[in-house]
Amino acid sequence: MFLRQKRNKSGKVSAQVIDKSNRKYRVMHTIGCSVSKDEVQRLVLEGKSWISNHRERLGMDFTNYRTDVNTVLDGIESLENIGVELLLGRIFNEIEFNAIKEPLFKYLVVSAI
Repeated sequence: MFLRQKRNKSGKVSAQVIDKSNRKYRVMHTIGCSVSKDEVQRLVLEGKSWISNHRERLGMDFTNYRTDVNTVLDGIESLENIGVELLLGRIFNEIEFNAIKEPLFKYLVVSAI
């Protein structure tokens, strides 16, 4: 986000908070407009304050990241290599690596390929 000062057709200067994402500019908030340079400076300061307050809300909180990570990991019930198994599992069997009965060995070989 950044603050833009844009001159209107009427001669007034608008102070706007702009967000650029996905190669597009979007007006997040219009602070106000004025002809007076002093008033425009006040609007600029108010806009910078608005940006700093809203960046805190948009920011990510990493204070409890360990509990968040554990919550996500606890939610995973199973892990399967379906696509890789279909593509490379047949080759694994054809070169007779399936003679080794350790299931982890197959996953390691297939993931290395």
